Amino acid sequence: MNSKTLTLTAFSILALVLVLGFASAAMNFNPSSLSLSATQGATDTESFTINNTATGNMTNISYDLTNLISGSNTLLSSALALTNVPNYLEGLANDSVTLTLTVPSSQATGTYTGNITFTGNYTLFSNYTLPVSVVVTAAPLTYTFCSTSSAEDNDLTLNVDISNLGTGKDEEWNVLDTIEVEVELENDKDLDGEGDLNDVIFEIGLFEEGSDRNIIDDMVWMSEDNEEFQFGDIDESDDGKHVFKFKIDPAEVNSGNYILMVKAYPNGDESDTCIDHSEDLSDSTFGDNSAYYATIDISKESDRDKMVVVDDDSESMFFDATCGSQVALNADVWNIGNRDFEDQIMVNLYNNELGIDIDVVVLGDLDEGDNTEVSFLFNVPLTAQEKQYTLNMRTYYEYDEDSGKYATHYDRESDDTFRAYLRVEGNCASSGHSTSPVISAILESEAKAGQDLVVRTLVTNPSDSIITYIINAAGYAEWASTAELSQNSFTLGPGETEEVLITLAVKEDATEGTKTFNIELVSEGLYVDTQAVEVYIEGKSGFNFTGPAAYAYALGLLSIILIIIIVIVGIVGVANYIIVRQDSDIDDLNRELNLEIMSVSQS
Repeated sequence: MNSKTLTLTAFSILALVLVLGFASAAMNFNPSSLSLSATQGATDTESFTINNTATGNMTNISYDLTNLISGSNTLLSSALALTNVPNYLEGLANDSVTLTLTVPSSQATGTYTGNITFTGNYTLFSNYTLPVSVVVTAAPLTYTFCSTSSAEDNDLTLNVDISNLGTGKDEEWNVLDTIEVEVELENDKDLDGEGDLNDVIFEIGLFEEGSDRNIIDDMVWMSEDNEEFQFGDIDESDDGKHVFKFKIDPAEVNSGNYILMVKAYPNGDESDTCIDHSEDLSDSTFGDNSAYYATIDISKESDRDKMVVVDDDSESMFFDATCGSQVALNADVWNIGNRDFEDQIMVNLYNNELGIDIDVVVLGDLDEGDNTEVSFLFNVPLTAQEKQYTLNMRTYYEYDEDSGKYATHYDRESDDTFRAYLRVEGNCASSGHSTSPVISAILESEAKAGQDLVVRTLVTNPSDSIITYIINAAGYAEWASTAELSQNSFTLGPGETEEVLITLAVKEDATEGTKTFNIELVSEGLYVDTQAVEVYIEGKSGFNFTGPAAYAYALGLLSIILIIIIVIVGIVGVANYIIVRQDSDIDDLNRELNLEIMSVSQS
């Protein structure tokens, strides 16, 4: 009996296990979990299969869709909808079910997780869970440039041509590149004059991808009216065109993608008539298929040896000058990289033919995107040839005060050489017809230390024009304290000559030797000539044995020497006489001595 009882119990347990097995395996899903993704305001649809793996039927199938959670944010169950859910599922059969996700435009981004719980009548068990995951991403910005998308643009055509005049490509811009955007509006309306467009405005915009901030006004503008150009009227069957021209300002951009947009509309009527799309912008050259914008890749410099540059892509880098003139060259220096450089930078200007080698140091930091200006001042030699010269510039940065002097103070020297161009024409001695004034100098006084020295200067105007000159003496500070001129300016007609006296106060301690000073002439603010003058200065105790004075000095010195010789001869004669007449009377001796001296004096 016990054995039967045990056998019955075991059979009952086995039956229960079998029932449990059938029950737990009665419903499954393919796939076993769902993953959906959509942007804000968009919809996604996924399908899955409910399968009854048992032999019995499942009835009264229903589901419960809970809210999905992402951190503190909730995706409401109302955003999810199930369709084709069966009410009756026959054993060993399946049905396809569709889950549709509609993300609200205001839904926060994130990954939301939750479950769908299914219920059905089958033996002892009826609850089955399907895990669900939803990824919500931000909606892309709608890039339309007109103030309203409903503005009328029938029979209007917008043509856009983007050109990079710098180092990059038309769709790939480097900072400091010069960009030209040509915009043309074709008015193809035919409404008997009712389609004329009055006071048309062309406008351009530049946005960092993902941003609605227009940064085009912050570029370095070179064309008229910057980003908004007032063209005027464009009548029916007519067209209008404008070229926007600007540089990419390193301080206003980062490396990445940007959106370029254009539009045209009558002033004051943008909400009624506006066009902001062009087939030119849908060209694959710009990396997208949108007719409303061009995608532009902007890059900042990443090579540290190329980060500090001179902006030589500019009309201001071309100069005209005449021989003998003074040239002022101003250049903009930019940090186009993504690093800061502290303390100071240096720029060198060099041209061997013109004898130019100038270093200019700019104190202070030059941070990422910053710019500064350097100024060079030099004279064009009178002997320069009339032609165009290339002036080379190089930058030095990343200052290190412990590494030496001058260029070796800097750990970085620019890889590139930057250029300016100087065209020299006119007033050149080498041209065969000189218009430079003729300067001659004549010494008018003695040249001694501690005395005034006078130089007579003659200036002749060989040109065919009337010229006013300013005259100056310079370069004498080492040996003279002052220089006074009889006049400081004068006007000469063609072929006329003017005399100017220059008086230099020679210093008391001026050393003997050849000294120099310069006579400078300036006309209309420009150096026209410089003449070096040499003079020989006598020391304070010296004699000048040249010219008539030398003859007088020599004659006087010869007379003194003769007198000394005569006196010496007389004295010798007297001595001999005394020796011979040792025994003579002293009175007689004195008398004879007096006679002898008289005789010598008469001779």
